[in-house]
Amino acid sequence: MLMAYVGEIRFSYFSSVRAWKKEPQPRTNSSSLLQPDSTAAMVGMAKQQHSQQLADFLEIAQPVRWVADQVWFDQEREKGCCPFAETLYGNRYKHIQNRCCTERLDMIQPLRPTGGITWEQIRSNPAFSQKLYNRTILLQGDSLGQQRFIALLCNVWAVEPERYNSTIHLTELHRSDQANWWRAKLLWDNNNMSLSLTVDFARWSSVGPIDANEMKIDYTMYDYLIFDGWHHRDVHEQGFQNLAHHVLSLRKNQYAPQSAIFVEPLPNHFPKRGEVVSNNHHHPPDEKFCLLHTDASCRVCENLQIWLRGTNVTIMPHHDLYRSRGDAHIGKAGKDCLHWCLAPGVLDGLIRQTYSTLLQVASLEG
Repeated sequence: MLMAYVGEIRFSYFSSVRAWKKEPQPRTNSSSLLQPDSTAAMVGMAKQQHSQQLADFLEIAQPVRWVADQVWFDQEREKGCCPFAETLYGNRYKHIQNRCCTERLDMIQPLRPTGGITWEQIRSNPAFSQKLYNRTILLQGDSLGQQRFIALLCNVWAVEPERYNSTIHLTELHRSDQANWWRAKLLWDNNNMSLSLTVDFARWSSVGPIDANEMKIDYTMYDYLIFDGWHHRDVHEQGFQNLAHHVLSLRKNQYAPQSAIFVEPLPNHFPKRGEVVSNNHHHPPDEKFCLLHTDASCRVCENLQIWLRGTNVTIMPHHDLYRSRGDAHIGKAGKDCLHWCLAPGVLDGLIRQTYSTLLQVASLEG
């Protein structure tokens, strides 16, 4: 079975062609005779359609990178703190501007992400809209998975800040000490059609299937499952294997979609600390600044490859993308070198990679 490892261009021209050729071809009546001009026109149209499909696919597969852009950064900062940070965090992080890092934006590199896929592209490109409209996605993760969900909402908000109430419908479905469950419905118009994409976020404190007694989530109701949350030392191998086994068992019995995506962890930049941290050491009192670059190897990334070997589960990479972004952590104010600022561009790279991965998976499914 094929494991699709996305994030860099790892698809050859021929595999790209095979992916796009999955679409059914129109049947012709063998008894009818086509005029030469008609035949040439049909061949020309087919070539043009295939060229556009291949171009769209290659656009999806572009890797996400950073480019310096002070003008763009200044324009984005003028929009202020994304309102969804306050909505999901409540008053918990009010003392640090709901993790928007408003008071230290001058300390963050003015980097704009390029590559991947943006929300604007999904809205405007009919091929992309067709792949994702009316789909349902479950994102299950820890506190950094929650930041991905907030960043996804903020990414949509930033396109039209004045209209976000009509483009994002957010509902809280469950809240407890152990778990939270939110549902976001993203709305847009394309070719005079009203379209929507539903994204659920389930914050679960443990690795593995969500306890039905705590939060009754049915994995089988989703088109795509995205699992994130390997950022703590208490995430041990057995817990991850239990989750992988559960998802693969559901898929084997056709109770869940074929599209399961496991996400690489994001790096932290604690000085003299490794890749993962314990729950009691998010904010070491003796650390004031985060490293700008981490050379720590991604042990979990390597284990993901091992644990999922022999499956067609997709691995979403972005650990390397954030190795040199230690400037974008909460940092000195909260002494937090694990979580990220909801500042311009910082987590937009994460969202571009998420959309890119979803569209690559959808394209390969046909």
